[in-house]
Amino acid sequence: MSQIVKNIVMSTILVLIWTFILFMFFILTIMNDIISYFCGGIFKYVFAAVFLSGLLVPVIFRKRIKKYCSLPLALIIFAVFSALVNCFIYLGIKGYISDFSREKWDLYEKLRIHMISDFENENELEGKSEEEIKNLLGEPANIVYDKDAFRYEYYIGDGLIDPYTYDIIFYDDAVSATEINEH
Repeated sequence: MSQIVKNIVMSTILVLIWTFILFMFFILTIMNDIISYFCGGIFKYVFAAVFLSGLLVPVIFRKRIKKYCSLPLALIIFAVFSALVNCFIYLGIKGYISDFSREKWDLYEKLRIHMISDFENENELEGKSEEEIKNLLGEPANIVYDKDAFRYEYYIGDGLIDPYTYDIIFYDDAVSATEINEH
């Protein structure tokens, strides 16, 4: 009798672990901006398909799996495997997005925040004129004038509440600084 109770407890713990893995992966997928906006959000469906396969394969082939290990353990193994596959897909997309090019800048407006580091590494902005900045990034979303300076604001992505902008600050008609702000 105690062996049956131990098996039930162990199976329950493994199913809870599996559920936690699935839930956390689902939350991370839903909240990720790259998955949401890259190629019109198509990767939401790719990630869901890979994830569902990790969910369904152990259930569909449970009779064969039971020969080699317990079903809850198989569920965890397949859930982790599907999460790893999705991570590799995500890292590939992130690597592609983070390399700055003007075409990507124009095409993936909501993912620009991932391109800023590469953009700044490729371009020495300090001292550049307004025209040079417009040639690199296009027209700004907004121009804000202060007393002695002005800044170009380029929309680069959504925050939790307010959008992020990449601000290029001009003083004496040349770039003096850059910053990322949440408005």
